[in-house]
Amino acid sequence: MSLRHLPELTGTIPELSQDVMDDFERIAQHRHRIADILDTLDAEQLATPSLCQGWTVQQVAGHLTSGWNIGLAKFGLGVLKKRGNFHAANIEFGRELGARPAREIAADLRANAADRFTPPGSGPEAPLSDAWIHALDMCVPLGITYDVEIDDVMPIADLMVQKKSRRVRLNDFEERFSWRATDADWAHTTPGTPEFSGPVAALILALYGRGDALGQLEGPVDQL
Repeated sequence: MSLRHLPELTGTIPELSQDVMDDFERIAQHRHRIADILDTLDAEQLATPSLCQGWTVQQVAGHLTSGWNIGLAKFGLGVLKKRGNFHAANIEFGRELGARPAREIAADLRANAADRFTPPGSGPEAPLSDAWIHALDMCVPLGITYDVEIDDVMPIADLMVQKKSRRVRLNDFEERFSWRATDADWAHTTPGTPEFSGPVAALILALYGRGDALGQLEGPVDQL
């Protein structure tokens, strides 16, 4: 699958200032945009396999409502039922929430766009990365362009090279490789490791295990 619809990043990395939109406002915008997209999709599009293995487009959208619909206690119980498998529990809850009608999911995203839940030990960069990456998981297979400002992406890139994100990435790519953006002043270097370079959006998707991004990168793709 071609990533011809990988987002085109615009603008420049911002300096800190009073008028820079905070991460929670960015999260709310993503949720409204995803809801608007959902309202345009037909049954076939909603059932399309997303880039996130195990979920359809509709199930990805359902997952994006889990922060306020599942809660820590219920999610913890779900992990216990899956014998400690965080990923398996997450997949199951996404399918459960994604079984609702698409318009109900869209309405849920709008009604709770300002929700500020963050996973324990994480800040707003966690739900921000979840919203942006899953928006691409939905849009790329459908040929829908989802452009973003580059300042939306920098916190996500920084999060993706932290060890704490391994539980969602399910890989150790931040340690085995170095990563350098060609369209932004961003890099993560691990001494003595092979380097990947390319658009920062493609780097993030590759770090997140989305093989569809590899065609955008220079580096030892056969080692991933």
